Amino acid sequence: LFLAGSLAFLQSMDELQEVHANDCGFSTAAALPPNLEVLHLSGNRFAAIPTEWRTQPLGSLRRLRVDRNQITTWELTGVLPDAAFLDPALVCGIEFIQPHLTWPKLSHLNISGNPLGMRARDFLHSVAYLPSLVTLEAASCALHGDIPWEWGDSLVPEFVGDESCSRVGTGEQIGFNTLLRLDLSNNSITSLDAPPSETLLLADLSFNS
Repeated sequence: LFLAGSLAFLQSMDELQEVHANDCGFSTAAALPPNLEVLHLSGNRFAAIPTEWRTQPLGSLRRLRVDRNQITTWELTGVLPDAAFLDPALVCGIEFIQPHLTWPKLSHLNISGNPLGMRARDFLHSVAYLPSLVTLEAASCALHGDIPWEWGDSLVPEFVGDESCSRVGTGEQIGFNTLLRLDLSNNSITSLDAPPSETLLLADLSFNS
């Protein structure tokens, strides 16, 4: 089925809970209905996550599949520079208030097969703070570079301080604290120096550099 165009019509369907629209040719969308729990859009033509999904609270969304699209732009929501965790003395005055995805119930995210072409470390930071994330699939996304150790026993730390420097060095916590399954296979990740999350049951790093 080929239905090229927009999913903007979804925003008016307030009672809708699930959408399965794989391989339909959709490329744009607007706001999502407030009760939507499952959104499967594999094999469409999205070049980025729609702005409305990044800026509106998606309080009901539990599963999101956007694998096999054409996503080349992934916003660095919640991503801080390495120095924020390595040496707090270097980062006084840096604005630590970063935009975050407000997806409190999201447990499954699949973005595999999109040419993101970004640093693996930054991608992981962009979703590590999601409080309910259980499965993250990002295979074949052209993720590259290292995943460095940055703080504590954490694959990816999360900063919860502020820009005033009064809490720098005391506001870190472990990210991905609910993650059970992580798929980063078939990328160009060169090294993994950070310890895996204690909660992980499966980590697939096959076919990396």
